[in-house]
Amino acid sequence: MINLSQHMKKFLLIGFLVFVFSFGLIFQVNATISDGTEDTNFYNNLGVGFNSEIHSLAVSNNNFLFIGGWFNKFNNFTRYGLVKLNSNGIEDSTFNTNLGNGFRFKESNGSLSLPYIDVVKYTPDNQLLVGGVFNYLNGDTRNALAKIDLNGNQNTSFNNNLGIGFTNDDGTNVEFSAVEVSKISLEYNNNPKILVTGIFDKFNNNSRKSIVMLNNNGTEYSTFYNNLNTQFEKPLGGNFVPDIAVFQPDGSVLIVLNVIKPDGNLDYSKKRIVKLSNSGIKDNSFTPIIISGGLLGDTGVPSVTSIDIEGSSVIIGGQFLRVNNQPRVRLFKMNSNGILDTAFNSNLGTGFDKVVLSINQKLSGKIIVTGNFNQFNNNSRERVVVLNSNGTEDTNFYNNLGAGFNNYVWSSAVFTDQSLAIGGSFNKFNNQIRNRLVKLGCCGIPPEPPVVDLSTSNPNVDKGGYIGLTWTVTGDADSCVGTSNPNVLIWNGNKTPIGNGTQNGIGPINAETTFTLTCTGPGGQHADSQIITLNPNAPSINFYASPTSVSENNKTTTLHWSVTDADSCTASSAPNTTWNGSRTFSATEKTEDVTLISPTTFKLKCFNGTVSSEASISVGINALPNFNFNADSPIAYDSSTFITWDSVMNATSCTASSDNPLANWNGNVSINGGSKISGKLKSNTNLTLACTGAGGTTTKSVLVKVGADVSLNANPKDIAKNGGTDLTWTSSNAISCIASSVPSTSFAGPRELNSVTPEKVLNISANTTFTLTCENSTGVKSESSVLVKVTPVPTVTFTGSTNKVLPGGFVDLTLDTLDADTCIASSNPNTTWSNPNNKPVNQVYTERVSGINAKTTFVIVCNSLGGVISKEVVVDIIAEKLTFNNSKVLRDSATGQYKTTLSWVLTNMTNCTASTKNPKSGLVWGDTYINIPDSPTSNSKSNVLVTAPDTTDNTKKNEYILSCFGKNSGKPATASLFLDINDLASSGTGIPDYEEN
Repeated sequence: MINLSQHMKKFLLIGFLVFVFSFGLIFQVNATISDGTEDTNFYNNLGVGFNSEIHSLAVSNNNFLFIGGWFNKFNNFTRYGLVKLNSNGIEDSTFNTNLGNGFRFKESNGSLSLPYIDVVKYTPDNQLLVGGVFNYLNGDTRNALAKIDLNGNQNTSFNNNLGIGFTNDDGTNVEFSAVEVSKISLEYNNNPKILVTGIFDKFNNNSRKSIVMLNNNGTEYSTFYNNLNTQFEKPLGGNFVPDIAVFQPDGSVLIVLNVIKPDGNLDYSKKRIVKLSNSGIKDNSFTPIIISGGLLGDTGVPSVTSIDIEGSSVIIGGQFLRVNNQPRVRLFKMNSNGILDTAFNSNLGTGFDKVVLSINQKLSGKIIVTGNFNQFNNNSRERVVVLNSNGTEDTNFYNNLGAGFNNYVWSSAVFTDQSLAIGGSFNKFNNQIRNRLVKLGCCGIPPEPPVVDLSTSNPNVDKGGYIGLTWTVTGDADSCVGTSNPNVLIWNGNKTPIGNGTQNGIGPINAETTFTLTCTGPGGQHADSQIITLNPNAPSINFYASPTSVSENNKTTTLHWSVTDADSCTASSAPNTTWNGSRTFSATEKTEDVTLISPTTFKLKCFNGTVSSEASISVGINALPNFNFNADSPIAYDSSTFITWDSVMNATSCTASSDNPLANWNGNVSINGGSKISGKLKSNTNLTLACTGAGGTTTKSVLVKVGADVSLNANPKDIAKNGGTDLTWTSSNAISCIASSVPSTSFAGPRELNSVTPEKVLNISANTTFTLTCENSTGVKSESSVLVKVTPVPTVTFTGSTNKVLPGGFVDLTLDTLDADTCIASSNPNTTWSNPNNKPVNQVYTERVSGINAKTTFVIVCNSLGGVISKEVVVDIIAEKLTFNNSKVLRDSATGQYKTTLSWVLTNMTNCTASTKNPKSGLVWGDTYINIPDSPTSNSKSNVLVTAPDTTDNTKKNEYILSCFGKNSGKPATASLFLDINDLASSGTGIPDYEEN
């Protein structure tokens, strides 16, 4: 469902509208009644009417009424927001069928809910523009605006040109951020334009605040908005947001805009009306009209809800109290230049007590004003007033309204008989139940008789035949009766008095018959007739030619004809011959000889009164054989030509011949086309093909030109850069030869017919094509070319996967070469890289070499005619080693303790842990050493207290252990040190605590 609170805010902004949604209604006139009196027959045909508000009405030229609003039921049938009625209140169900699922609001969860149709606009091109709050039309996304024809079918081209249509800044059109098209104005005098206003931020993803001008095909006329956007001041942080904008007959635009205070904020108590060109340029000669005062009085928010323009008469209504600071309560009139109509405005008196919602000047000499008012000029007037052209009230109209309407009247529409359709939110008129729509007579205009148009597509029939009749009834008709003279019973009787009717299968008709349709209505009676006549007998024609096919040598045929039941006969032929103009005729056969220029159709048309018959005969000409005959030319000396011919038209046989026996082209050949390779030719040769058929013989020839015999050679053909080659050549059947080369070399210009000695060409730096072109005595040129290639220096990339390995490790060697003939591998010391030593060339090649136990140099040498390239890869060995240095154990003479310094060397070792193994106590040795730097003396531990070693039992010696892991291999390694008695030093006074070895 639509968010009502959102629309409440919108309508408060424009001054009045509290919770109501807009709709449209369309209608076809059927009954004319007296001034201000209800057409109850119309209402009876509405059934229970509409279940919710009607907001917009439009009448088409053929008096159909279209109704738009916020409803989903008409006469208890499901109808979403738009209904089409005939003039008598009966629905056009075909319209609803073509609408399909109709206008809906597709919510974010995918469900479809009630649409809100603000405006239905009938266009001069016999279409409907529909605007409001919706985003779905019969399965298609249509955001707030769509165009349909009067049968309910979408105008797909227009709708697709709208693109994504109207959206908010976030690109959405969902329940709680719905956009709305509330007003549409049309300009069709010059270059048709459509002016759209409402609540939206974007049109087709372009920023458009509440107003857009469209071309007639649905694309935007963006010049208007761009000009408008740059000319008017805006409230701080905001945009100009018009209440409404309408076209004037000259294409200019009247627009209602906010008034901005000097501080840049909105002056909510005022609005201004300005004039623009249809390109959005402000008309500075037009003095803005200032309106003020709104729902809450002079300080309230004013708004304009309706501007109606007929000629130079501009009437403006809404929710306001003052115009140019003069009291003008909710309605005033001005001309197209903004000059106020003082007399008209004065005749309005105190104006209206509540909001004016619509103004309609379509009624000749009258102005229909609707809204939610209860008083006009201090007189009780329930929501509809008809004014005279000078602003005074047509009280006769109101006297017949009785109690009037009990709720909002949103819209009115005028039928061609000037009766009124009134739609709104009411459910009572003159204290009678009337659900949102009534039809009233207006303004003392007497009813007119209906107009009947009876027609047929077949006014002449054969005796005993049948016809179809169609009719159209416009205006007020209560009944229609069909009659015929003489009687054709199937036509006689009551016919539909509304709109269009059709009846087929009327007959049988055995004499000239008059069919009449008579329709009666409140304005009187009208009839229309069709006279059906019988067709005379058609002439009988016997027409033929002998022969029907002639040869190219004799193009004459004889035409034969005989005719009955005819008044006259006319001959014609295409292309034109002597067979044209009037011809005598009788039942006895007549003949005439006629000569053809080309295949001809002869016609004889005979008449019997208005009936005619026609006979025709076509005579053909046996054409000459036609075919294509080709042979390759020129050709090289002592070579063959390729002969082709296509399927031969109009032939029975074909014969080949030649002036050169070597061509092997003679005798019969197939008429179905074919191909053949000739013998080898050493001179120019004529080949001929002659084909014969009923139309004669066609002969075609082709001259095969034979060129010189040329042979050019180079030695060598493959050279190094800036090298040279020897050129030799021979020719026969030639009178001159020209040398050339690409790129240019010394081999250029005239040359002897044969080389006496080789011609040397030096300093060739790139691939070069040498050409010798020789010409024979008939001007045919032949050439011979030879390519000498320059071999570049090889390109070599040689890499290893690593430059260090553990003993016994491996390396992946990758060789990438280009322009190499051979690549030879070697290694020092020798490895599997040298076996085999011939490696693949001109590709990417990878080989793994394992078991490397020493620093190794791998070498690759690649060569070609262009040179030699050598590359190497060196792989070193990663050593992992752990050792203890020798140490002494010293005795401190003063304390009697034994001490030592432990020292060790690491290579590529890490994560080391110290420990001891000895049953005796007192050992101080136990630490973890991580990431010890590699050096000859990696680390040391000083002042280690030890117990005197036992010299008699090795198991009781002091054992010092260091355990580490290889940095690269990750393998564990351990070193042990035993201190022996022999390491004991002499003690003595004054010696240091210990000393190292």
